[in-house]
Order: sequence, then C-alpha cells, then structure tokens
Amino acid sequence: MIGRHQTPRLLSCLLLALSSALSAEITLPGVLGSNMVLQRDQPVPVWGWGHPGETVSVSFGDQTLETTVKDDRTWEATLQPMPANTEGRTLTVRGSNKISLTNILVGEVWICSGQSNMEWRIRQSMNATEEAAAANYPLIRLFDVPGRHVSPVPKRKTPGGKWQACTPETVSDFSAVGYHFGRRLHQDLKVPVGLVGSNWGGTKIEPWTTLEGFKSVSELSAFSERVDAYTSETKVGGGDPSAIYHAMVHPLTPFALRGAIWYQGESNGAEGRSYYHKKHALVNGWRRAFRNDELAFYWVQLAN
Repeated sequence: MIGRHQTPRLLSCLLLALSSALSAEITLPGVLGSNMVLQRDQPVPVWGWGHPGETVSVSFGDQTLETTVKDDRTWEATLQPMPANTEGRTLTVRGSNKISLTNILVGEVWICSGQSNMEWRIRQSMNATEEAAAANYPLIRLFDVPGRHVSPVPKRKTPGGKWQACTPETVSDFSAVGYHFGRRLHQDLKVPVGLVGSNWGGTKIEPWTTLEGFKSVSELSAFSERVDAYTSETKVGGGDPSAIYHAMVHPLTPFALRGAIWYQGESNGAEGRSYYHKKHALVNGWRRAFRNDELAFYWVQLAN
C-alpha cells in the first residue's frame, strides 16, 4: 500500500523515467522531413540526436547505413550520391524508435537568402493571384525558415518550418525570387527542385556570415574577434555579426545543397571594397559549414 506521503515521490520518479526515455529517442533536425528533396550526384548527410552508444540505421532506396551515437548525443550517416528521382521514396531511421519520412525526391536543392529583395513573397508581387494560381508543381518542394531569429552561438535546431509541395496554397508566402528561380530550374533541367528560404528584410551581410568566414579574410579580423568573444549569454540583435547565421542557417547544416541564391546589398550600399571582402567571407563560411567547396553562389545584382 502506498501512503499519501509517498505518492509525490513516486510520481516524480515516473516523470523522471518518462523524461529519460523520451530524451533517449532518436530525433532529426527540422530540415530533414517528409516531402523534402535530396541533392542529386552528391554525398547526402543524414544526422540527428540519440542516446550515446546507440546504433542507428538509415535506409533510403537501395542504401542501408549504420552508425553509432557519439558521447555528445549526435550521430550522422552519409548516403552515397544518387541520380535524380521523381518517384516519392521513404527514408527510414531506426534506433530505439523508428522514424519514417515519406514522399522524398532527389534533384536540385538551393537555399534562397538575403534581405527584403529575397524575403518579398509571391502574394506581395505583381500578378500575385495569377502567379499563385499557376504554381501547381508537385516536383518543386518548399521549406521556409519562419520568423526572424538571432543567437550569439550556433543553434542546431530550426525555429520551425516543414517541407511542402509547391501549390497555389503553399507558394503565396514563399520568396518570389526564390520561386521563380526554382521554377526555371525545374522547367529547364526536368528534375525535382527543393528550395530552402531563409531571409530577413533590412539586414546587412555581416549577420549572415560565419565566424570561420570572417577568419578566412584578414581584412575582417575585427569581426572575427568580436564573434569569437560571444558566449551563450551575449545579447545580440539582427545587426550583429554572425547572429542571424547562428539561428537561421546553421541549423540547416550540413544539408546537401547545389548552391545558394543571394539577393542582398542595400543595407551595405555605402560600402565598396569592404563589401567585396565580406562577400568572400560569406561564401567561404557557408562552403565550409555545408561541407561543399564547390557550393555555387548566384549573386543578384541590385537594380540601382
């Protein structure tokens, strides 16, 4: 018989056991989800978290891989390069639990980033109603990092977002430039296209740049020293170097990409030579973060 004084203690033990069991489950980052597109012709990392020492298997198509969760609770397996595929497949991750991601395609994947030029939505554009109504492309998939977020240190999980097929309903709130770019790719290459939106109006290039990017350009040492001094307690805003990257891009890494389309510049408009150096820092940093020395960058020249 359990006395009334023992009941709270018993409940605490049960809650602790439940919490431990849940924390031991295999989990995935938000950018890995049903309806996504995986990059063709490149190694494709699949990663997440679990209980140290646990065996994790990853299956997709004719590939099955095994790995072990590290002491820091992270794990990663890398799928071998695959050709484009328009048939939805299931990616299965097994550990203490099972995760099945469905309707996954293989094709071209690009991140669409920058300030208001890239943030501008289809619903805000010329002929918005007609453009949205015609945007029925089941082989184009969209993932948008929602909101505006900053962090003094790199985050590992996105603040939300999910992969969706491109339809008149889902395209309205996606980047207009990103959508038209992806539609052209899809029509020309005849392969699935995945578009990842991460943008913030009015921002400079510095908040999108990694610490390693700043360190790679000697002229920007003042920025690298500043970011190097950040701690988890440092207060940062949307104008601080690396702050947006930490919260809105780093959680996506090392997702396999073909490239980035970058539309930004007004907020750095008064700069000349220094912006040249900052562009190099952005590219160097993102290529390292996404583990792709050949990550393509498409720069949109400002109309002015």
